[in-house]
Amino acid sequence: MSELPDYELMEIIPVTDIDLALISVAEYETLEILSDSRTLADLRQSRVDFDSDATFDMAEVRAELEKRCGGEA
Repeated sequence: MSELPDYELMEIIPVTDIDLALISVAEYETLEILSDSRTLADLRQSRVDFDSDATFDMAEVRAELEKRCGGEA
């Protein structure tokens, strides 16, 4: 039997009037993210920021973390 990566085998019990789909954990997590409008808005904004070069280098990130954490970054 071939292995199914990212899938957990489970028993599906047929129930009338209910549709079931067997999906991987990764696919479920993707659906969860795609159904969250705030997360999608954040992802869209990050793409805009990246495309406009509105990003931070590691030194800037570290300095901001140190400022926020009281020098413990």
